Amino acid sequence: MQDGTTTIAAEVPDISDAVFDKRKETLKFQLLTPEVTEEEIKNKELLLKGSVFLKYGSWGEPGLRLISVTPDYQLLEWRHEGEERSSGYLTVKSLMGIKFGRTTSNFKRRPAKRAEQEKLSFTVVGEKRNLDLEASSQEQMDQFLEGLVSVLKLMKKKNAANGRK
Repeated sequence: MQDGTTTIAAEVPDISDAVFDKRKETLKFQLLTPEVTEEEIKNKELLLKGSVFLKYGSWGEPGLRLISVTPDYQLLEWRHEGEERSSGYLTVKSLMGIKFGRTTSNFKRRPAKRAEQEKLSFTVVGEKRNLDLEASSQEQMDQFLEGLVSVLKLMKKKNAANGRK
């Protein structure tokens, strides 16, 4: 994509426009490798359990949200910590890419106060909506993205087995 989005959709592994080369190469390798590694299984399990990120939205101040996938791997959802009900979601099949950095309007309304915030911020791009997140560490961000790639691989295999794209 030409807008700086790193494509993570399993059918179209074109991630040539990533902002950070190391992450781009890691994601590209993971998408092109059909087998799931033990590390990916661990990260997928972490994604099921969920991680707390600072979520930036269209209204109000950024807030801490638990971001996870549903047990059937169909939804990437977020909720307030301690709540059972999700406050929003993206369908996994609608995921189109990742934008690294603070490039969206939600992020631009609240400029980074520290340089590290730029490196820890990313957007999960969906067909109809986006999810703007800031991780607390590089490790958290990498594990989340690697888990997301693992879930996309799983969904691609399931769809292939069912004769769908």
